[in-house]
Amino acid sequence: MASTTPAVDAARLRARLTTAHLDVLAHLLTGARPSPGSDDALDELVRADLVVDGVPSPFLRELVTELTQARVSIDVEIAGRHGLSTHGATLGAGTCWTVQGWPGEPLQEYARLDPRLLPTSMAATLGLSLAAGEAQAQEIATTLGTLDLALTARGEAEGRAQAEPDLATRTAAVRDAIAAVGDVDPVLADVLAHERRSWRVTTSWREGESLAVRALAVLDSDEQGLWERVLPAEPVPAEPLPPTEPVLLRRLSAADAFRAVGALLPRTGEGR
Repeated sequence: MASTTPAVDAARLRARLTTAHLDVLAHLLTGARPSPGSDDALDELVRADLVVDGVPSPFLRELVTELTQARVSIDVEIAGRHGLSTHGATLGAGTCWTVQGWPGEPLQEYARLDPRLLPTSMAATLGLSLAAGEAQAQEIATTLGTLDLALTARGEAEGRAQAEPDLATRTAAVRDAIAAVGDVDPVLADVLAHERRSWRVTTSWREGESLAVRALAVLDSDEQGLWERVLPAEPVPAEPLPPTEPVLLRRLSAADAFRAVGALLPRTGEGR
């Protein structure tokens, strides 16, 4: 069972907390009663001496106050062979907190960061290497239905090839299985066979009475490069899309991806 024990490292301005811990701390700071079902989270904070007589520690008071006053929220989802992990950052008036998660773990690390270092921190989180050079312009067009069939074929082929010790042979077998699906572009088969992770970055902020949202979704296929999902465009609607929905992937260099992530932030005059 994954640990949910909170911890603070004030020397490095960081804390390990769950969303339940944050909910309890936010209620305590406003004098409100914690949400029903949050007794375990409160007990964990008390046992760790992070809440004493109903009062959060000074560091946690600062952390939660600045999180709740943040002007811009950056949410990152990274999906890979070991599951989904969530990360991100918040930006306030001269303040920045980063969030780092781990697949299958409820605890996340919240750390204070100089806002000027946020681009470097985000690049590290996304695994971007600016030494990769420029990518040749290239696009892959398909449909959601064909992509789903290709992903199903990949999953089945990976299961069959699991016992193969040679990575190149295993990858080639997976690629061939994907390519055997009707209407699958050979380049798409290569990209899916080499995929090591996919990630989505979503930024949001208040725009008057409305919530402004921008997002970027990218497939990282190692030696096959980075591919932005241009269609369906982000943010994708909550309702299911039909199998005929067009899918367009566009090749990016790491520098392109770095710039695209930066472009998600509000521009001058936005977020007021």
